[in-house]
Amino acid sequence: MKRIPEEPLMENPLQARVYSEADFGETDLWFVTRLEELLLRISRKPCQHCVIVDLGCGPGNITEHLALQWPDASVIGVDGSTEMLKIACKRKFSSPNPVRQIDYRRIFLSSEQVNSSNLNSTADLLVSNSLLHHFPDPLDFWKVTKAIASPGAFVCHRDLLRPLDEEQVVMLLKKNLKNSHQILKDDYLASLRASFTVEEVEEQLLLEGLERFKVINLDDRYLEVSGEF
Repeated sequence: MKRIPEEPLMENPLQARVYSEADFGETDLWFVTRLEELLLRISRKPCQHCVIVDLGCGPGNITEHLALQWPDASVIGVDGSTEMLKIACKRKFSSPNPVRQIDYRRIFLSSEQVNSSNLNSTADLLVSNSLLHHFPDPLDFWKVTKAIASPGAFVCHRDLLRPLDEEQVVMLLKKNLKNSHQILKDDYLASLRASFTVEEVEEQLLLEGLERFKVINLDDRYLEVSGEF
């Protein structure tokens, strides 16, 4: 199936609210558990003075999990959507147990914007969830990764895996979002069609000099890119 790029930002307030209210708890926790497993394999643990950057943090679901998992680290959630960050900041201070070491920043995620920000070479741990496919030019995503990562940083990006055909697109929708809001369903369909294959991501990494990173199929829904600078 040929890739169909989608809109990069969720600036519609209703769209942002529907997304923030959706139940992604299981996959969000799975992401952090998987990240911890990868770090243990190389005997690393985010500690005091370490900086964790969550790219495309959206309403902050995973950002909060990261801060709770590694409370000694500083956690920065970055997104280009004003509407998403409004929700993330509201949640940060209205939670029964507010996670105060999170710093949310609005930065349009392009290599040009990141290079002119104070995020340059700051991240000891750099992560993203379902962000790569939002980039019209995926090579810019890897340029952003290189700009933000500090020397020796560990990177873990999870993204959707593009289905083989429309039949599989429909099957994945029924399997994962059968009873969800129509806005969420429409966004999910667009994201599946805009995502990449493992082979395409491997080619992107090669072009950006990041072929040392490992790309794997996690399941029928996700791929994962991980490695050290």
